[in-house]
Amino acid sequence: LSNANLSKANLSEANFTEANLTHARLDRANLTKATLTRADLSNASLSQTILAQAVLHGAALAGASIADAVLAGADLSGCNLSRLDLQGRDMRGSTLSKANLSNANLSNSNLSGADLSAARVLRANLTGADLMGARLTGADLTGARLTGADLSSAMLTDSRLQGADLTGCTLLHNLHPDVAATLQGGRGLQPHQRVTLDDITFNHTFLINPDGSRNQCTLCTTQSTNYCCRTCQVAICAGCVADHCAHG
Repeated sequence: LSNANLSKANLSEANFTEANLTHARLDRANLTKATLTRADLSNASLSQTILAQAVLHGAALAGASIADAVLAGADLSGCNLSRLDLQGRDMRGSTLSKANLSNANLSNSNLSGADLSAARVLRANLTGADLMGARLTGADLTGARLTGADLSSAMLTDSRLQGADLTGCTLLHNLHPDVAATLQGGRGLQPHQRVTLDDITFNHTFLINPDGSRNQCTLCTTQSTNYCCRTCQVAICAGCVADHCAHG
């Protein structure tokens, strides 16, 4: 099927396991629930293709064009998606475990509820992405841009965020007690005691409590704050840090 023209075809639930679809044209095709396990889609055109709940486990997508494709619920586990332009894609509930998303453009994409466990997301652009409730357990987000991203309720256990930029992103304050993320190498605040947030860029980051409220300083009780004393595990605003932290 190399170089085949399957544009606008209804291929829902079709089986393309290990198929050679290199340079194929699948624009606006309906591949809902199709099986593309280990298929070779290198340099294929998938513009506006519906891949909802499709299985692309281990598929080759190098050089593929996925403009405006629908990937909600798709299984892309183990896929090499590095450097692909996935800006603004609908990837809600998709499975991206162990996928390679290094240097990919995922800005403004909807990844809510997606599974990115053990994924490689190095230097990826996730600016403005919706990662609410996403599973990022063991994911490597070294150098990733997460400015303005929504990470509320996201699972970050054992994730790596060295040099990541989380400026203006939203985090759930009540992180899982098993979180042991390595978050080193950037610049900024240290907003939570249960993760190591050494030198991360966290300017204007919001730490949201489970009830949706901001943290209030426990000393002055008037200021919202992103700072947290790790020793006492209480919220402290910048103006009260000197009074509170005599214990070091």
